[in-house]
Amino acid sequence: GLPLYQSWGMEDVGVFIDFSSIHQARLAADQKTLLPRFPADQKSYGRAVSGMSGWFANLNTTLYLVFGQDRRLSRPRAERGWPTYEERMASLLKQAPTPETYQLASGKHQTLWPKTVILNGKTLDASIVAPPLAPSLFASELKQKYFMNSSDETTVDALYSSTMHEGFQELISLAYPYACWEDAEVEQLATSIQEVGCANLQVLDLQGNLFTTLGPLGIAAANDALPPSLRVLNLSACSQLDKLPEQLMSGLGSLTTLILRDSALMELPANLGELRSLKELDMKGCVHISRLPQSI
Repeated sequence: GLPLYQSWGMEDVGVFIDFSSIHQARLAADQKTLLPRFPADQKSYGRAVSGMSGWFANLNTTLYLVFGQDRRLSRPRAERGWPTYEERMASLLKQAPTPETYQLASGKHQTLWPKTVILNGKTLDASIVAPPLAPSLFASELKQKYFMNSSDETTVDALYSSTMHEGFQELISLAYPYACWEDAEVEQLATSIQEVGCANLQVLDLQGNLFTTLGPLGIAAANDALPPSLRVLNLSACSQLDKLPEQLMSGLGSLTTLILRDSALMELPANLGELRSLKELDMKGCVHISRLPQSI
């Protein structure tokens, strides 16, 4: 609520309610046939749709996804195109809040709130933390969804693709700490970065996740997934990660900081010493590593 935002120094909060804030298509008397919007309504609709992705994906907005309406719908939410777009946009650029706390002007220490939450009836669940889906995979997913107006599929596809391409070029950090990701989620992230690019990425934070060696292997297999700009890689507290593949190291030539603390690693990759730009190697709590590779 507003007191939470006020504690962070915000004086006002704006609310955008998607469905009821946009002029919807009109239904004929048979409740099936779609009628054109009135001209003024169509112009308003066009303006809203052109800026909609900014509301959903913006890093400074908090997005609430409301579930629980299926009993009132002719088709379940999961089968519909627009709700699919909304859910995918929720995980496109927004990232999980880190566990660190920040001291506010009042002196109180506070963690960041999740920027995407689920409202299911009266239950407020945890934030959605899913890897962003590559545009090509999103387009394939849309083809299986229902749109009342069939032309909306093209609109939604274009909105998602353009937002992802533009947004990822501006990102300098991707943070998904303690997101319960396994190998498939890490590989999906790598596929997305490979497809749209992330030329300015400097920090990749995957700490506290559940992927094995196959996750980093998936990143290495996606050629050019990690850009030369990457400086910091955080793989700390990954309890299932017992080995780092040498293939991953070969693509990290500009890395300056590698954080592996409290991980389950049994050994370090033999070519770790070839990271000539590496200045900080954090291995605190890596109790299973008994020696360093000869390359160091």
